[in-house]
Amino acid sequence: MTFSVTLDGHNIDDHLIQAAKIPFVEYTRAGEPIISSVKIVISSGCPYNISINSVVAFYQNGNLFYYGLVKGKEYDNETAAYNVTLESMLTLLREKIIDQTTMGDISAYLYGPNFRPTLLMKCYFEKCGLTLDTSLIDNLMLAQMSYIFYTTRGLTMMGTANISLNNLWQRPATLFAINQSYAASADFIDADNDAKSSKITFWDHFCRMCSNFGVVPIMVGVKSYKMVQSGSFAVADDDSYTKKIATDYAMYSMDSVAVRALWTGLQSNWLDAYYNGAKTNITDQVLVNDAGSGKTTLPWYNNDIWFAANGAIVNSLGDNLTTYFMIPDIRYSSLVQKYFEEAVKNFLVTKIEGPARFDQVAVRSNLIDIYNETSEIVQETSL
Repeated sequence: MTFSVTLDGHNIDDHLIQAAKIPFVEYTRAGEPIISSVKIVISSGCPYNISINSVVAFYQNGNLFYYGLVKGKEYDNETAAYNVTLESMLTLLREKIIDQTTMGDISAYLYGPNFRPTLLMKCYFEKCGLTLDTSLIDNLMLAQMSYIFYTTRGLTMMGTANISLNNLWQRPATLFAINQSYAASADFIDADNDAKSSKITFWDHFCRMCSNFGVVPIMVGVKSYKMVQSGSFAVADDDSYTKKIATDYAMYSMDSVAVRALWTGLQSNWLDAYYNGAKTNITDQVLVNDAGSGKTTLPWYNNDIWFAANGAIVNSLGDNLTTYFMIPDIRYSSLVQKYFEEAVKNFLVTKIEGPARFDQVAVRSNLIDIYNETSEIVQETSL
């Protein structure tokens, strides 16, 4: 197995003095991707200029497995070398704020008047000069919903519907109001100086979607990513992979929260009335209690409202059903079940070290040691 490294396309194997372990995949316990800083040391004899936003790429047997940007550089007189800090290309999503000006023309990412989750993800990536393949998650099954619907003939019927990822939609107007304490039009919010500090980045919202929908991004090429379903991939012990470093238990808990379904049953025409004009307070939407010492509180963004389109509902009668249904907490169905209730969860945390592997994408982390040609894998199982 051979590792190599390039700086802006130039091979610098002979000038790389030291490199920390390189993250192939790395996520939080809640399933949010992590942009880790990677420290490397490059000799001052390197003939190529090291600049902020220079691209450093790592390869294994000619196959790209890390593609990052230089975000810090400091010369060390004692070692006559540069201490360089790298971040993955995903850091570009942290540099853009969700608002009308930054997002610009979004017409190519709308399905009708709405975003679908995968179209919104693609929008975030492509506005940052990256590409994103969502083909493996477009029809990902999220939940089964029981519901009551009414027809114009006065009949009341109960039904169930399988909700897949692209059965969901979100209005651009609600997206532009994300994390604000009120509902209003995007123009109103942009004119409100107090609203600026509450605006979130592409990365903030993308991480929430990854966690809530159970999907993760995997790098597949230069500035190119693919979304895959997250899961609990098990690394089995075998003759080549038996060096188990440690096994321990991690406790994770959260205080109870009150989730008020203000938007339950809200129809799309009512939604537009809230987000096409001036300020409307939404103080009763969600209350998230502080989790307290030693516990983890996940962010909840006001106005992050996902609806299930009518196509997700079994329309057996075929006449004038409610056009859209708000699925209570479908936007965070797994989040609510796992985190928005009083609970203490134990996780079996297992660390394994063995030969470098690039097929482990559903583990908590997989860090590559290019010198020893090993993987340090952390996997967790909820007990």
